Amino acid sequence: MLFKAAPYPPDILAKGWRFELDHERIRRSDTWALAALELRPWLLMLWMTAWEQSPCGSLPASDELISARIGMPLKTFLKHRETLMRGWWIADDGRMYHDPIVEFVTDMMNRRRSEADRKARGRAKQASEVQKAPASVPRDIHGTPKGLHPESDTGTGTGTGTGTRTSTLIPNTKTHTSKPLTSESACAAFPEISAPEPEKPRPEPPKKPSFAAEITMAMRRHGISDGNPGHPNLLALIEAGATLAEFENAAITSVAKKKGFAYAIGMLLKQRAEALERVKTLQKGPLLTDETPYQKSMRQRFEVATGRQNSAQNGSETIDVETKNVTAPALD
Repeated sequence: MLFKAAPYPPDILAKGWRFELDHERIRRSDTWALAALELRPWLLMLWMTAWEQSPCGSLPASDELISARIGMPLKTFLKHRETLMRGWWIADDGRMYHDPIVEFVTDMMNRRRSEADRKARGRAKQASEVQKAPASVPRDIHGTPKGLHPESDTGTGTGTGTGTRTSTLIPNTKTHTSKPLTSESACAAFPEISAPEPEKPRPEPPKKPSFAAEITMAMRRHGISDGNPGHPNLLALIEAGATLAEFENAAITSVAKKKGFAYAIGMLLKQRAEALERVKTLQKGPLLTDETPYQKSMRQRFEVATGRQNSAQNGSETIDVETKNVTAPALD
């Protein structure tokens, strides 16, 4: 059986290069359209896992390894394998590739190569300028133009010098021999000029972890050590607005029951589902109370006697009467 050639060498790694999602392209994807809603987070997890592999953008040709890498049970993976692995193909190196991800890796390689070429051209240009500079004048120091001294000739014929002409930067051209100028020779010829110190690289600011990573770290502090920041249910809870305190409480309960990360996430999902059901069954609007016929009759007689029935009907005043303690006035 003949396999397609691998799209790039096996030593290509992401090395911190970000994997950016093209949302518009994903929504146009046939695989995304065919995948059920509960499978779409697993598709994203599959692509992200492939980006971190060696070579970048590939997966092992093993269902067991792929399911283990993305954290999906093997039975579930085999059930939905046709949808999850749609468009993936095996190359001659024994790895599986996907054409859109191959395009991302190729673009990354081209950008890295362009940056390396730009830096190489800059170094070559700098070396060329150093070699072309006059041997008697260090780089970045301009000598006095021939026939003009800044202290004696101003172009007006009057002169501003003191009468003594000195030239410490221009050696005797009759005895001087031109040689390629280096930083060492420049410092030797001009002791007052020291070689520039190389710039120290600036430390990169620490990257702030994602909210999912913060949650797993907080749960680890409470005793949950098998947290997975890319777990689909965890991402779904974050999307639904679950707070850090909810995850910490779930972790404390799970540790008390000697359970792990999956139990804590499942418990939190169940709590939110039960809360949603309670909201659906609660009565909407003001709570209705039962009123006996006698209480209703007494309330109506009291409203007629006090003239508050009309004002209540007109909406100008709201009366809250506890009828069981009211004694109706005598009527003529």
